[in-house]
Amino acid sequence: MFHSHFANKPILVTGGAGFLGGYLVARLEELGSTVVTLDRQKPAPENQNQLVQDSIEHAINLIALEDFQYIFHLAGNSSVPSSVENPLMDLNANIHSTFALLEAIKRASRKPKLVNVSSAAVYGQPEQLPIKENAQLMPISPYGVSKLTAERYVAAYTKCYGLQAASVRPFSIYGPGQRKQVVFDLLEKIRESPAQINLFGDGKQERDFIFVTDAIEALLLVAVHSPGGGECINVATGTATSIQEVFQTVCRIRGLHTRLITSKARIGDPDRWQADISKLKALGFESSVDIEEGLQRVCAWHSSLYAKRSAEKPV
Repeated sequence: MFHSHFANKPILVTGGAGFLGGYLVARLEELGSTVVTLDRQKPAPENQNQLVQDSIEHAINLIALEDFQYIFHLAGNSSVPSSVENPLMDLNANIHSTFALLEAIKRASRKPKLVNVSSAAVYGQPEQLPIKENAQLMPISPYGVSKLTAERYVAAYTKCYGLQAASVRPFSIYGPGQRKQVVFDLLEKIRESPAQINLFGDGKQERDFIFVTDAIEALLLVAVHSPGGGECINVATGTATSIQEVFQTVCRIRGLHTRLITSKARIGDPDRWQADISKLKALGFESSVDIEEGLQRVCAWHSSLYAKRSAEKPV
């Protein structure tokens, strides 16, 4: 549905060398967009887009933002545990960089539409499920606070300076290539100890998992069809899955009978997340990869990752 809309359109992706950013850049290039990536890291070799390898605060003033149709802002810290360990780093990565980007867009002669990637962490421990965008926002980690602050700046700039922007709140994105978060951590623990693994929490914690390619389609829909008045939109499937269910599915796919030992949950991790995705569906979103298929794809990637490493070891 996006081929005609994004073809030959110039687009800036901040954080385009990361997990989600890499998928987004690849999809935009597939659609015929001219993509510029702004990231401290180098992107994967298969992404042949232009790269500005620098911080947002420094590089954004060297780029003519009026040349772009859209800006997807993915740069920043994406880890709750690291925000707990180093909240100042998280503040700088998520608030200062967003502020610098907004200031640069404000100065541009023609203002591109901004899609700011926030997080469901802004909700904290929700009082009601499924979680609607107008639910009470009580983040329980520095990461959630910084993402909420960035959202508020985005909304304020649309009202004060006429920017077109929307913030998306992804829930638990997963997929091949991701080397952190719940699914990857489980696979790594099972690989290292197939007989028994230890898990943070009791396994009953629920997440609204969304496969990475579905999340990318959601971002594109928001770019094209959202009003751009600073609104926030959940990105998820609307289905809750417990960590224990994910563990059992992975074990079934792998043909293992791993024992699960539970423990105290990590600070900053909520108990239950399930999104109301009415807003996203109104833009035309439909999930195409369910949790079973998604986990099969991730397990296949994870197996190939270590098979490749074994093959590369010197004899």
